[in-house]
Amino acid sequence: MVDYSTSFAAALLDVATEENCENTVYDQLQQLANIWEENSDLQKMMKHPELKKQVKLDMIHSVFQKKLHPVLLRFLEVCIAHDQAGNISQIVSVYEKKRRQANNIELVKVESATTLDQKQTDSLIHVLEERLQKKVELQVEVVPELIAGLRVQTENLVLDNSVLSRMNAIKEKLKHIG
Repeated sequence: MVDYSTSFAAALLDVATEENCENTVYDQLQQLANIWEENSDLQKMMKHPELKKQVKLDMIHSVFQKKLHPVLLRFLEVCIAHDQAGNISQIVSVYEKKRRQANNIELVKVESATTLDQKQTDSLIHVLEERLQKKVELQVEVVPELIAGLRVQTENLVLDNSVLSRMNAIKEKLKHIG
């Protein structure tokens, strides 16, 4: 089967933008992707070639009709009609990338030795937005092995200011001595 994730994601973003519900659709699409990932039976059902489309539609409506924005619900109907409901995770991934591009947002992955408080997070966002000249969306992960400091990664930049990286640098220098 051909993967149409890029086309479907682009179409959803266009409609959500036109209907002025881009943020709502984005939030719900992420929740939907989590549901899809956590429920392998749902994935199998949506990918099953012998299960009638109407059965899939009925199931989607019974579960999501009152919970999803009408644009997203209609999108799921289109996905089912074109046998793409099994590709929701890929569609979400492409949608997120296209949404960021359209809104000049840079995804920044941050590894921190400890949990960042709101003040630290806000400060980091401010510094990164000034440096990158873009809006920043942080994806923060706590990695205790770093000991202290941060590791920051964008599409084109890696900054490692962790104690672990400093210790590794010292270790390398010591290897070359004598």
